[in-house]
Amino acid sequence: MWNPAYRVHRAAILLFLVSGLSASVSSAENLPPAEESERVLDLNRTVATLLEERAFDEAIPLLHQALKIAKETGSFEGEAGALLNFGTYYEYRGLPDSTIFYLEEYLERFIDSDVAINMGNTLGTAYLSAGFYQKGLETYLKMLDLAEETGEDRMKLGITINLGNSYRSLGDLPLAIDSFLDVLSQAEEQQDTLVIALALNNLASINTHQQNYELSREYLQRALELNIASGNVRNQLTNHISLGVLYRELQNFEESFRNFQDALKLATDFEILLPQTQILYNLGTLYLAFDRLDQARDYFEESLKLSRENNYRSGIYFNEYHLGRVYEKMGDYPHALELYRSALQHSEESGSMEHIQQTLESLYTLSAATGDTASAFSYLQRFSTNSDSLIQAGREEALARQEAALGFRLEQENRMALETAYRNEQRNFLIVVGLLILLLLLLVVTAWFYKKKRDINELLRNRTEELTRVNHLKNNLLSVLAHDLRAPLSNLKGMVFLIRNQALKGEDINKTLEDIDNKLHRGIRTLTNYLQWAQSQWDGLEVKLMPLNIHQEIESILAEIVPLAQLKEITILNKTDPNLAVKADTHLLSVIFRNLLSNAIKFTHREGLILLESEKYKNLVNISITDNGIGIPSDQLKYLFEPKTYTTEGTAGEQGTGLGLSICKDFAKKQNGTLSVHSVYGEGSTFTLQLENVLAQTSSPHQVTLSAMESY
Repeated sequence: MWNPAYRVHRAAILLFLVSGLSASVSSAENLPPAEESERVLDLNRTVATLLEERAFDEAIPLLHQALKIAKETGSFEGEAGALLNFGTYYEYRGLPDSTIFYLEEYLERFIDSDVAINMGNTLGTAYLSAGFYQKGLETYLKMLDLAEETGEDRMKLGITINLGNSYRSLGDLPLAIDSFLDVLSQAEEQQDTLVIALALNNLASINTHQQNYELSREYLQRALELNIASGNVRNQLTNHISLGVLYRELQNFEESFRNFQDALKLATDFEILLPQTQILYNLGTLYLAFDRLDQARDYFEESLKLSRENNYRSGIYFNEYHLGRVYEKMGDYPHALELYRSALQHSEESGSMEHIQQTLESLYTLSAATGDTASAFSYLQRFSTNSDSLIQAGREEALARQEAALGFRLEQENRMALETAYRNEQRNFLIVVGLLILLLLLLVVTAWFYKKKRDINELLRNRTEELTRVNHLKNNLLSVLAHDLRAPLSNLKGMVFLIRNQALKGEDINKTLEDIDNKLHRGIRTLTNYLQWAQSQWDGLEVKLMPLNIHQEIESILAEIVPLAQLKEITILNKTDPNLAVKADTHLLSVIFRNLLSNAIKFTHREGLILLESEKYKNLVNISITDNGIGIPSDQLKYLFEPKTYTTEGTAGEQGTGLGLSICKDFAKKQNGTLSVHSVYGEGSTFTLQLENVLAQTSSPHQVTLSAMESY
């Protein structure tokens, strides 16, 4: 996501600007040259202090005066300092193009000045803010070498943070993480709280992106505490944006909106344009996450307008891409495709492989959905090729170093080709004859391909569909595994914590170890179920049908499911006949009931009811699961059992994988059974599994009721 949470460049610059003494603003006329030079340096120090205090109206006249005197007197250091202050002013105001204008031309000229490293660091930040990621990386690397030569250790920390942001912008996550961890380690040794807060904020953003939400929240809370203690309001703004992004990913609309509003107020009060643009974009992503499309579109369009007016290349890309998502959800596919293509062009210009891949995937999916098979296959090919060639450490830098040598080599090769062509002029006749023969062969091959065109197109479509199916199977299987294994693994973590901290004694330890053993067995069984299902999609699955007591099977599954129901105070009643048995596979049956019960809990309101019943019909048994939840719209019933990449949110915002019901349908069929559904929208749903009946098996005669209100 486009936000300063992992791009804290300006705050890093603040660490290393030369702050100093205020000086009187008297006339510089008729002063000796030495006094005039000192006067310029005093003015520059005063301006730097005023810029840090956001006293822009006071700083600008002094800034122009300092630059004028420096040029008139030929003060090398004075002119360098004034140009740096100009670049810093525009960077503070969120106008990176103006910063580039003031500093790009003069960096080499003033490379030997005392402020060269600050100047280069500010320029690199402007490059990244404007979307020139490779230029930013190259500038930071050069400044890092210069800081090492001059022994400016604290400046090295700030540049290393910015290097980490450059690596992440270019898609090299490992190098980005290493950079932030290196800075954090050194800053903690030096007890430098401001640098610690910067590193923590950047690490938090990466962990949010990788869905390590608890770790991200811990980093951000610590960073915000440090920034509040030091009174650093600008970095507090960054923390609030990062928290807004985190809570958006956690589906907490209120907290996310509150943090974005707090950040927007700080940015507005301090008249900082770039963060305002970023916050408007993030508010758009918040409304998009909750399918409030009209509000999302308005925020994206407002942010896009500011980005275009100020040439924020990153902002243009992100807003165009997410506007495309909004219009795709609205059903305006031509507009969405147009925005995706424009976003792809901007991502290719910036060199961000992550953004290129993201946009290619959206273009492929939408092109396939609209029936444009040729374009979809082209986007899919590019996506697959890029997946195996993501940017690695130093790759772009190495290419840049070779550019000049490559150009010279190509020039030599062209010259040699011309000389060779001249020497071989007498053989042109034979070459022409050979080309004519080749042309004839090409005509024959073309005619043959023309006859086979229909078969080839059909084969191409089949391969495209197969590749899409395999990708969906892989992604959905991983999502289902994560869904079914996350909760038991979290419980295991809590149990291990209690044992490790000696919070349990005597019989409690034995009971906890027994629970751990049971949960591990269930987890292994769950993993085996889905791996067997995945195998069935390619190689076939060996199904072992045997007589199973349906009541007992459901009881064992409810032991896993009840904790989910307890969270929503939902009551589950098992009223199946204890003496009914069916011919089924115990693993496949477990997968079916676990998915159906999870769905019933997902779409049932708090304090709802789920009822399991059985009925013998001739040589068949019907097992039904009925809930009084939200029901299913009639227009969705026809496609309910088809695999898909999206699901409807549950009554408490729960997410699914879109694969569960298709697995259940498939597993029912493999057991010579059927799975059907009856639903009234707004009243609830009933799923009925029909299996072959076998001789009755005895079980406990009493009926078991599991309620979400009971202890687990």
